[in-house]
Amino acid sequence: MPLHQHAAALGIKHENILSWSAKYASITTQVGDGATFGTDDGINEAGLVVNILYDSDCDYGPVPSNSSFQALSVLRWGQFILDNFDTVESTIEYFQQNKINLISEAVPGDENSGAELHVALCDESGNSAVIEVHDGEMVFYTNQEYTVVTNQPSYAAQLIMSQYWFYQWGLSEVTNHNPVYTAPGGDTPVQRFQRACFYRYMHRSKKVNADRLMQVRSMINTCAVPLLFQANNHGGEESPYTLWVNLADSTHRRYYFLFTDRIGSLEFEMSNIEESKRIKVAGDQATTINHGIANSAMEPCRVLFED
Repeated sequence: MPLHQHAAALGIKHENILSWSAKYASITTQVGDGATFGTDDGINEAGLVVNILYDSDCDYGPVPSNSSFQALSVLRWGQFILDNFDTVESTIEYFQQNKINLISEAVPGDENSGAELHVALCDESGNSAVIEVHDGEMVFYTNQEYTVVTNQPSYAAQLIMSQYWFYQWGLSEVTNHNPVYTAPGGDTPVQRFQRACFYRYMHRSKKVNADRLMQVRSMINTCAVPLLFQANNHGGEESPYTLWVNLADSTHRRYYFLFTDRIGSLEFEMSNIEESKRIKVAGDQATTINHGIANSAMEPCRVLFED
């Protein structure tokens, strides 16, 4: 259920729950079970893109004991950003100047798993950022080169790891007279991060007519874990595999949902969004459409995060 419906159990008064009215329309991927929803990824009409990822090292801290704090469900974090901000810079500035307490909730459909998340942002200007939460405080990483992020470890550790690989590939300030142009091929988050960095930072194409969207898609394909893949080296534990892929085009305001259990992808155009609509892509009564512009297939729905 939404945060306001079980706030008392968390020691949160209704007046402490952050509320807002959307300034910008957005297209998002929502994960939900019919009762609870969480924003996973999306783009708004200003071209700001949000990607929400599992973060094994996050720590939202305890619920404050004072009466003046503002609480925001982590399931609504991405939607709050898309609704209110037009650039990476304005997003970071707001969270630096306003103390917002993120409240963990269960992953929709799995009451035993807490939603432990961090956020990756980018906008039309090419600016990028990653926001993580440690000991209840937001930590910001902002740089146009911060374009690869994975689930674990912390982003600070990911940046340290990348320096090793940049040296191996001859990309660091420290000269490597014998660079090695290889990348790990495994399915763990660290291996996929290193592989994504290889294709992202070793790429040097300057062709004007290159289809950047398709370049990004092909890079992502190399990092996706095959459907239902189970590794022999995980000690009997189930291996997580890629369920879907999202692409966002900040320049043309388009959003793509790529299936992994069937051939094809759905495209959504921001210019044709006028009211709250949805299309179900998984579960009961999911759409059978698997390719092309899908705006016309969307059906009216209630506003998911309206109290």
